[in-house]
Amino acid sequence: MVIRPYHRQRHLPLWSKETPQAQAIRRIAYKSDRSYASYRSYVEEAPPEVAANAILCLIHQANYLLDHQIESLEQRFLKEGGFTERLYHARQRRRGAPNSSDPSDESYGSHRSHSDDPEDGEAK
Repeated sequence: MVIRPYHRQRHLPLWSKETPQAQAIRRIAYKSDRSYASYRSYVEEAPPEVAANAILCLIHQANYLLDHQIESLEQRFLKEGGFTERLYHARQRRRGAPNSSDPSDESYGSHRSHSDDPEDGEAK
């Protein structure tokens, strides 16, 4: 990570997440009207120590959110299957076919055919 060498080279202190400065930056994430402008004073208008630590706080928040998203997607995959699997099951439901790919099954590979006589109304 580029930020830590930046801190080290300039002998800047790293904030822990419990410091008041880090807490102030972390609280911005909970505001409903947040945008880059919410962080601008910590990045563009602040001394290097504040800017570097603010960016590091944001990186930690992004990593936390990504970790939780990955975990959630993993649980969804285990519960519901992958895209291809869900697509296959949806297609089978749409066709009204059983969820079988057994070649000995009569419906495997066959299509429903209808009588040539429009008056008949029964499927063959």
